[in-house]
Amino acid sequence: MLGFVRECVVGHAWEQVQRMSAKEAGRVFGACVVDPTSVVGLRKLARERPGDWNFLLQAWVPKKVRLHDGLTLGEVIDDVLQQGDFYIALRGMTLYHNEGDGTFTNVTDLLGDTSGAKVSGDVGVVYGAGFQPAWVDYDNDGDPDLYVVNDIGRQIQPNVLWRNDGDGPDGRWRFEDVSKETGTRIRMDGMGLAIGDYDLDGSLDFFITNINSSVMLKNGGDDPLFTRTASESATEVGMLGLRPRIGWGTVFLDYDNDGDEDLYVISGFLDIARPANSREQPNALLRNERNGGFVEVSAGSGADDSGIGRGGAYIDFNGDGCLDLVFANYGQTAKLLENVCDSGNHWLIVDLEGTTSNRDGIGARITVTANGAKQIRETSAGGSSMGQSMMEAHFGLGKFGSEVSVSVLWPSGKIQELRGVSTDRRIQVVEPH
Repeated sequence: MLGFVRECVVGHAWEQVQRMSAKEAGRVFGACVVDPTSVVGLRKLARERPGDWNFLLQAWVPKKVRLHDGLTLGEVIDDVLQQGDFYIALRGMTLYHNEGDGTFTNVTDLLGDTSGAKVSGDVGVVYGAGFQPAWVDYDNDGDPDLYVVNDIGRQIQPNVLWRNDGDGPDGRWRFEDVSKETGTRIRMDGMGLAIGDYDLDGSLDFFITNINSSVMLKNGGDDPLFTRTASESATEVGMLGLRPRIGWGTVFLDYDNDGDEDLYVISGFLDIARPANSREQPNALLRNERNGGFVEVSAGSGADDSGIGRGGAYIDFNGDGCLDLVFANYGQTAKLLENVCDSGNHWLIVDLEGTTSNRDGIGARITVTANGAKQIRETSAGGSSMGQSMMEAHFGLGKFGSEVSVSVLWPSGKIQELRGVSTDRRIQVVEPH
């Protein structure tokens, strides 16, 4: 069994390389071909790419290979997963509690156990190829729950949703894995997570990007069960429009200030040989049609960048009330896109300052009511995959330019009401003592 150092075969068709015999490969590529079934071969890879040898081989390493000190690869193989051209090293996910004195305490055991793969039997060590965690009050009970999007979830650990059940009789906080019963236990190669109330029903929905098909999860509100609505959101089978995309960072944002949240998806190829893996994968701007679905409006928008996209975020950098976009491309220049919005729609930006709660109001829920319609946002310190958007809450108001009401549910439990708030401006709301 042979393995190929990937950098050495750049410029050659990978499919052709795979069809070569060991003798042919050795003649053509020489030192680029190693024998991963031997200690010598493994050491060669380790020298060339210290700490990153897991991404260099096409072939699976047999479990019988002896490493050093009598240890066989079979005894540590549960720590590694083969995925196509890659080896994926699994790591434990850890939950830390901030003690408020500059120290943190490991409280991962509060999450209990899961059915995912384990490397050890240590209590409180949850394994998976975690890619995007997010705190979100999905059940509208006033406390933050935890959702983790996992890469390689089809083979290891699906996405996991922990419900926050509050302080228990023993004085410790309690979390319950409710992934299965809520419909959030998705087996996918998850990358990015966007959270927003796209259907304006008062409950936060999830959009999850994927190497294959992306998933829209609609939150049922009073019955907090999530349902897939991919066909209604133009995302079935990994397609946006008629072009396959590998999705990474993604955000809900009201780019046109019409009063509902639209969707932006950042795309980019992987350096692997797959039929649908095109290098030209433009980012997608999806306009909310307010009928449960979206329509792609990327073409001509200026937001359909064709780079190797990875992370992204939004911000109103020039204070005009229109959300601008910034995103990073792999091995390419990052880009900042100014939103030139001339629709005449109104807007409001709410900046929180906590006193009893944390300084930035992280975890607060903001509700803006305009002409009887309500919109909600949650302040978050975490964003989409590899991106952090502005923490101020932005609300598009459409043609409604009259005064609106603002309600803030602070993490402390305090509820603050503001009425008669004028629009088209940024306001700061300070938590009352």
